Amino acid sequence: NKHVMGISDGTANAGVLLPGIGCVNGCRFCCTTHHFQKAYTPYLKTGKELFDVCEKMEKKFGVNEFFVMDENFLKSEERTREFLHEMEKHNKAYSFGIFSSAEAVTKIGLDYLEKLGVDFLWMGVESKKEVYEKNKDINFNELIKGLRDRGIAVLASGILFLEEHTKETSNEDIDFMVGLNSDFVQFMQLGPLPGTELYKDYDKQNKLNKDIKYEEWHGQKQIWFNHPSFTKKESET
Repeated sequence: NKHVMGISDGTANAGVLLPGIGCVNGCRFCCTTHHFQKAYTPYLKTGKELFDVCEKMEKKFGVNEFFVMDENFLKSEERTREFLHEMEKHNKAYSFGIFSSAEAVTKIGLDYLEKLGVDFLWMGVESKKEVYEKNKDINFNELIKGLRDRGIAVLASGILFLEEHTKETSNEDIDFMVGLNSDFVQFMQLGPLPGTELYKDYDKQNKLNKDIKYEEWHGQKQIWFNHPSFTKKESET
């Protein structure tokens, strides 16, 4: 259900699409990529299958807006291009909220996202410093401005308490993230969770604080590992 400040805006519910699971990018902190062995398994393998599901949900539930639960939707470029072809062929206009990485967005092109009907993009910026391959050589100021100029709302996601973060550099990252002028900004604490490369590395190095209850390992309270520049209490503050 769509609400603004807790009040329903009176429009129809949005549908949810689950085209597939996993991600091939292999970011060391990411549960999605490691729990599915750094592979992507599509449930909807073609653009036509995606379109058919949207059309079926439109007829059954009266929705033409969808949130796509897929870690990196645009990574399957051939499927996505076929999807737009089907929409154009049937003269259909749907709108989508998606997750996707900067390299996938850049490769497929901003004009393409606009044609597809993407109106919300959740993107992992992570840090001012290039930390992950997916963000190599990306100018996030230009990218986010280009997306917003096309009417696409952007949620930029950043990570706090990376290994190189000091109190000074973490504030620099916060300023950098806010300064990108995305519509939304999310900050999560670095979180070594079981199954990820990050967890295995920290476990070997005896960095984990396993006295913190597992249900508190959610990235919005205290870090559960020993950081060279921050105590657990400081991370919560």
